[in-house]
Amino acid sequence: MLNSPTRLLLVDDHPVILEGLQRFLKAEPELSVAATAGCGVDALKRANPRHIDVVLMDINLPDGNGIETMRRIYERWPSSKVILMTGHKARYNEGEISSAGAWAFLSKDAELEEIVWTIQAVRRGNKCIDEKPEQVECTADKLSEREREVLTLIATGHTIRQIAEQLGLGQRTVETYRERLVKKLGVSSVAGMVGLVPQGLVLLVGIALAVGIVRLSRNHGLVQELHAVEGLAAS
Repeated sequence: MLNSPTRLLLVDDHPVILEGLQRFLKAEPELSVAATAGCGVDALKRANPRHIDVVLMDINLPDGNGIETMRRIYERWPSSKVILMTGHKARYNEGEISSAGAWAFLSKDAELEEIVWTIQAVRRGNKCIDEKPEQVECTADKLSEREREVLTLIATGHTIRQIAEQLGLGQRTVETYRERLVKKLGVSSVAGMVGLVPQGLVLLVGIALAVGIVRLSRNHGLVQELHAVEGLAAS
């Protein structure tokens, strides 16, 4: 658990997006928007890690791309942590983004919860980006019973709050499980976990049955959702 709010520098050349991000992230008690910038030059001036813990930056900027700006930030402030964002994630190779030095790569369409979790994970020193997602492998013996329950609920779209209520855990505890799953499964994000299902990870249904589907079935039609996932994995 972090002892102080994560200080953010938000960088985007679209005022509406910048204002929206600022408004949503300011509402999170564990985050603090310390500064904003609309271009790479201003970002470089304001990224001093004495005042900023994480830089959240658009990959496209009016005075150059975000990757180049990120490299300049690292040249001046080597201890900085930069998360890149885009509205067109499918256009980019995540391995190349990782090699360029990004700590994470997020879609602007990501859920607020996913953005907040990624920011906090990066501040803790966890690199949240898939360098070689096609090589991900997972076996059931890597996971504890509780981790399997959390994974099942995450992959079927449940929020941290919903999982905490379902399993009788604190939200911070669920976040810890999620970070542990990211490391064990070799993925960088919740999206990476969900992406494992079509690759033959029948784990989701089988594990739910193994750990007690009666309990899990209380969560707003989860059984039906799991049957849908099972069909996906078998296709």
